[in-house]
Amino acid sequence: MNANPEFIDYVKALFVPLGELKEGKFFGGFAFKSRVKQFAMIMGNTVFLC
Repeated sequence: MNANPEFIDYVKALFVPLGELKEGKFFGGFAFKSRVKQFAMIMGNTVFLC
């Protein structure tokens, strides 16, 4: 299930107040990391938070 690029951009904008984040592909989706801990991923058009 691929992450929608427009949705990824939208979620990135929501996470701006969190400061600098690492991001990248994750099993067909998209992942967000703060330092070395992954805390969120996008699969399709759904955001999963850890």
